[in-house]
Amino acid sequence: MPLNFEEMELLKVSDYDVEFVKYKNGHHLIDFDINPSFFQLFEYSSISSGVLKAEVDFLKSMHSLQFQISMSGFVDVSCDRCLEDIALPIHTDFILHVKITSNPGEEEEHLTYIDPMETRFNLSGYFLEMIQLSIPIRKTCEDASRKCSLDMDMFITGGGGVSTQTESNEQQDPTWEKLKNLLNNDEE
Repeated sequence: MPLNFEEMELLKVSDYDVEFVKYKNGHHLIDFDINPSFFQLFEYSSISSGVLKAEVDFLKSMHSLQFQISMSGFVDVSCDRCLEDIALPIHTDFILHVKITSNPGEEEEHLTYIDPMETRFNLSGYFLEMIQLSIPIRKTCEDASRKCSLDMDMFITGGGGVSTQTESNEQQDPTWEKLKNLLNNDEE
C-alpha cells in the first residue's frame, strides 16, 4: 500500500516538540501524526514509508515529565519470503520519564534528563525507535494477514526455480565439467 509523497506535507523535527512550559501541572493528551515525510527526517532510518498515529498522555509536574506513548498504524516493508511490499501493522506502547534537573545522572532505557532552562522536549527520535523496535526480525506476508506471492512461493518450494537454473548453467559452462572431474578423481 505505497503512499503518495506529493500528498504529504513536509515535516520538521520540531513538529514533534512538546512545549511543556505552556501546560499546567497534570495530565495532558497530545496526538502526533506520522507519515512518510517523518521517516525522511532521519538519514539512518531503515523505514521509508508508513502511516501511524502516536497518542501521548503526558504528566507534567514541577521537576519531571512522564510521557506514556501509544502508537498504532502501519509501515511499508518487504516480505522476507517473497519480497513483495506489505503494509506491516504496528502497535506499540512506551513510557518515558524525563527529569528536569541541572545535575543529570546516567540515562537509562526509560529515563532521560533535561536542563531546567529547557522549554520543550522533542519526541521524534523516541517515535522512530519505538517503530523500529516493533518491527519483527523476520517479516512475512502473514504478518500483514495475507499470503505470499504465488509465483515466489512456487519458486521457493521447488516448483520452478533454483535446481533447473543451476543445471542449465552447468550444461552451458565447461568449467563445471572440469570441476566435476576433479571431484570424481578425488573420490576414487
